[in-house]
Amino acid sequence: MPTHPLVRSVVLIALAFTLVATALLAYLSLAGSRPAMQDRYVTERENRPDPFRLRGCLDLALGTDPCNPGSTSASLPPHAAHLLNSVYAYASAKRGHSPNTRVLGATPEVSSPIMQGRNVQLTLQASEQDLAQTTADCYTGNTRACQRCHWCNTSKASSMFEGARARSLGLLVLDAQTGAIEAAASAYTACFAQQQRGEHPGTGCPELPNQLVPHLDRLGNQSLEQTAKLGSLTKIGIALALQQTDLSAAEAAALPNILTHSLTLPLIDIVMCKARGFDTQCAQARLTAIANMAQALGWRGQQADVLSAGQIPGLSALRFTARFMHNADGSALTSVPLALNRQALQACSQRAWHQCAGLDLGRLVPELFGTGEALASPFGVSNALLHLAAAANAQSAVSQAHLVQSAQDDNAKPLTPQAFRRPAVTKAQADAVIQGLIPGATIGTARSACLAAATAWPGGLLPCAAKANSPSALRIAGKTGTSVFSTDQGKNISLPLPQWRARCSRFAQALESSGSNKSNRYILKNEVRKCNMQPTKLYAFMVSKPGSSRWERIVVVFSERNWNQHTQLIDSPNDRGSNVAAEAGLAFANALYHPKVQP
Repeated sequence: MPTHPLVRSVVLIALAFTLVATALLAYLSLAGSRPAMQDRYVTERENRPDPFRLRGCLDLALGTDPCNPGSTSASLPPHAAHLLNSVYAYASAKRGHSPNTRVLGATPEVSSPIMQGRNVQLTLQASEQDLAQTTADCYTGNTRACQRCHWCNTSKASSMFEGARARSLGLLVLDAQTGAIEAAASAYTACFAQQQRGEHPGTGCPELPNQLVPHLDRLGNQSLEQTAKLGSLTKIGIALALQQTDLSAAEAAALPNILTHSLTLPLIDIVMCKARGFDTQCAQARLTAIANMAQALGWRGQQADVLSAGQIPGLSALRFTARFMHNADGSALTSVPLALNRQALQACSQRAWHQCAGLDLGRLVPELFGTGEALASPFGVSNALLHLAAAANAQSAVSQAHLVQSAQDDNAKPLTPQAFRRPAVTKAQADAVIQGLIPGATIGTARSACLAAATAWPGGLLPCAAKANSPSALRIAGKTGTSVFSTDQGKNISLPLPQWRARCSRFAQALESSGSNKSNRYILKNEVRKCNMQPTKLYAFMVSKPGSSRWERIVVVFSERNWNQHTQLIDSPNDRGSNVAAEAGLAFANALYHPKVQP
């Protein structure tokens, strides 16, 4: 060691620096041998959309290169921005890894590769979407659409507000075997949109009660996101459930006619075991079977993925399905023992199943009527009919309605939704119910609608215009569903719009000044709620071409009825007259399967 102080200091500093450098190198060597900790901030950044890369291609079910230019955007369902935004987000290119590369403006000398996101192919069929959308547009008063829609019956439209047969209409079309949504048409009038936005009605609009609550959510796609009371569509679920109980031969024989003519009172008599003297154990068992069937059909009041049926991670959009015989929390109305007794059941049956005594009967009977808490979207109804079609077609598995045919994962591998459930019923049980649904368009509740649709474009194959079940007629098995509306007062009495508006106003004013009288307030609240109910119509059917032994398509139609500007009555008052939802659906089927070349 040097003795000079300055030299000694320099040596010590150099030695210290050497030791620190050696330790640092050793640490870095050790750290490099360990796996790097994931930085969530880096991960989030890499998963963000990159505006300088191309979004993956979106196309319809054409079986071609999804990046070929075409009219895809013009064929997408209207009023479905929230759904399509989920698709666009999935297809967006990320700042990190993107699975595709596009070469733009390439020449032999120059190429410009650009990273691109995941491609998505939808199930929509362009021709069917256009046919369905034209039908929906025309029935809601679009004059340009009606000029094209020679298959639409517009004879009643001129007497309705806005020249529209319906204030809103959604038309959903599915492949009965795969559940692929081939069309999701949606249309509504300007007056309907103004009402749902809470705006003052414009010129030419029906003057509805001021107490009506606006609902912006009703301006979504009418075939996927609208909801309505099930009405008599509950009869399909009830009849399927009863096939799995100990029906007598007479009860089983009565079901087809009940379905054809939508006879609610005899059906409830069967559910409540009238033939066995209203045996309470029998009634409890049948009610439980109905609740179990509702759950199997997806009618628990839950949401389901309308995009990929929950099978493609990151590509989903949950939408309400249906609720029947279940509470808002998803529990069945029969999950606790029911307080039923023979005397109460018999007395209620004698009063045509109205004003039933007891809390349980007061909740259950409205459900069987398709009112109460029963609620459904066309999407939810279609999922139930997929079970019916799958069983009748002898399929081993049933799919869920979905809009995505295939989508790439992060490595460009195509992912496709698959059928993943067993049908809720057997083929024999499905066939027994279908037996009662087939005559509906010829002698049942859809007959007048079928005749109206057949008149618009003669020479078609609708069963009401040809001999039913003949080789020349379409096979159609369907059911109408009409919710109770407060203008209808029974005994063929329906209130005109001014009287109904005044009635709703009186109830609203009485509720405001009712004070603390709980019983009176309950009655008034119920009446005000009735005023806020939509005058809806539903129609759901399966269809196949003449001679086919397999059901090909499922069609579900939602509509809100319009008002006659001359009589001021609601369309089809007291459920008399053509069901506009059935008319639009059957007009679509008439055009889709029409043997003539369109003019």
